[in-house]
Amino acid sequence: MNLGIMAHVDAGKTTVTESILYHCGTTQQMGRVDHGNTVTDSMELEQRRGMTIRSSTVSFELNGMKINLIDTPGHMDFLAEVENSLRVLDGVILVISAREGVQSQTRRIFRQLRRMKLPVILFVNKIDRPGVEPEEVCRRIRETLTDRCLIMQEALAGKDCRVRSYGFDEEKLCEQILMRSETLMERYLENDRIRQEEYRGWLRFRIQKSSLYPVYFGAALKDVGVRELLDAVSLWFSCGGRVRREETTSAYVYKIEWDERHHKKAYLRVFSGSLRLREKERNCRLGELFTVGSLYCLSKGKEQPAVRVETDDIGILYDVECLRCGDFIGCSRPLKGDGNIAEPLLTVCIRPADPKKRSLLLSALQELMCENPSLALSIREGTGEIMLRLFGKLQIEILQNILEDKYHLEVLFNELSTVQKEKPAAPSSAGIREGDRGNPYYAGIVLQIEPLPPGSGIQYETRVSFGFIEKPFQNAVREGVEMGAAHVLEHELTDTRIVFTDADYDSVMGTPAAYRRLAPLVLKKALVKSGTRILKPYMRFDLTAPAVCEREVLKALGRMKAEIAESAYAGSEIILSGGVEYEPARDFYAKLMSMTEGNGSFEMRLSEYREQR
Repeated sequence: MNLGIMAHVDAGKTTVTESILYHCGTTQQMGRVDHGNTVTDSMELEQRRGMTIRSSTVSFELNGMKINLIDTPGHMDFLAEVENSLRVLDGVILVISAREGVQSQTRRIFRQLRRMKLPVILFVNKIDRPGVEPEEVCRRIRETLTDRCLIMQEALAGKDCRVRSYGFDEEKLCEQILMRSETLMERYLENDRIRQEEYRGWLRFRIQKSSLYPVYFGAALKDVGVRELLDAVSLWFSCGGRVRREETTSAYVYKIEWDERHHKKAYLRVFSGSLRLREKERNCRLGELFTVGSLYCLSKGKEQPAVRVETDDIGILYDVECLRCGDFIGCSRPLKGDGNIAEPLLTVCIRPADPKKRSLLLSALQELMCENPSLALSIREGTGEIMLRLFGKLQIEILQNILEDKYHLEVLFNELSTVQKEKPAAPSSAGIREGDRGNPYYAGIVLQIEPLPPGSGIQYETRVSFGFIEKPFQNAVREGVEMGAAHVLEHELTDTRIVFTDADYDSVMGTPAAYRRLAPLVLKKALVKSGTRILKPYMRFDLTAPAVCEREVLKALGRMKAEIAESAYAGSEIILSGGVEYEPARDFYAKLMSMTEGNGSFEMRLSEYREQR
């Protein structure tokens, strides 16, 4: 089983992880975040800052079942890392701080978990804190997170905190189940005896179908409630002995990192078939074959050499250069959810303090991009500036620390700015033919472009016969067009149809590389001819705030020219959703926290790129 552990920053998920590993015999003592000796926060930078920066995977055994546990970052600036990890999970423990309750990132993570239909156990941590009221926490969970939760325990909070799990013969649990099952309720009203196994089976089915969410309590630092949490994982997430049959290999790379000896490590989940040492496998993205030369699996908290990694397990491939985060090995398959990873909407210029180290910086950034594909890098044409796309200011601080600690590079950043894109102002076409003055290639290409509605992205098609231009050359044109769409303008191109309409072909001198290099030049010529329009990100938003703050919140949304699509009341809160331009809303979260005394939440997700009003 592949189990995730997630939370808002400082809810205590790394401490929960340490307690789990200690209980299952993987570690001899519990590490502490403030002591910098936790298993999953192994980076020196993580230990220094006392926070999770990168997802980490560790395994343990529970009741004869191997569990791979993935600990993920909690800060918004590492959202892509969290979302990529979700794709390989079978279930999630969502940790909620009893004192702070349901926080903004908690809601955001939970919405994504619901979209992906992942089974979730809610674990209310830190019940040892002064002033905690378990019943109030449950009320807030129902109001702000989900009303489809089941309270599984009686919890005593405070210094002498403890928990007691309800049995299936107790009214407090059975009543909650009966209220959610018409079938069981009818049997109960007809005095038909319902066995405990029936209650348990019904509840397991609903939890695994993500239609009910059990709530457990504890204080991981004091080792309270963790054993009961493990029992819940075993009971509700265990899928029993599924029969395996030999299938085509399909494995997904969810994480890339380099070890202290600078070996590249690709963490992957095998969805079907198996990976075997010394066999050839295919990178789906590139179509390249590679040999599985160094294969490891996780066992009792350690990496172990493996001859084979089976379906549903997690493996590690060493030193396969062609792999990057998000790649499929063997054959690709549909992933949970919509498959879209959050896109960074901020850009910043980075440069080495010593200009002579520019090539070293570019090499380091290429490695870091392989670990985190959302860290998009581009070189600005004309100025040669190195531009990065990021999620926020904390990511800049972390990147600066990593470059200094790991690569011994001192770097400087300009101010963050919002990512912009471009689209053609009108349809146009352009060509560079073989033999044209200034064309150094034995190739000729004609492209037609036209603007598309917002949200369309890049659409490419060819009208040149594969009988005239063979597939390797056709692929090269497409690759050149894609490269040009990303780099030939000051901003990335979007919402454009690009059609390959005509070509010149020299069967003796022509090469795919010539077409790949010529295509961006032709695209730029067509865009210069058409002119372009600047687009900025437009967001979908979900906002929750105390109803008493409604007037102030609506005024703030009005100042940002937000478009409210839906509004509703839930208990003492108002819930709003709609659309807003990213730039005026970029720092709104901090303002909302101020006006609601920390009791609001504001989540944005990219909708499309639009022209400025």
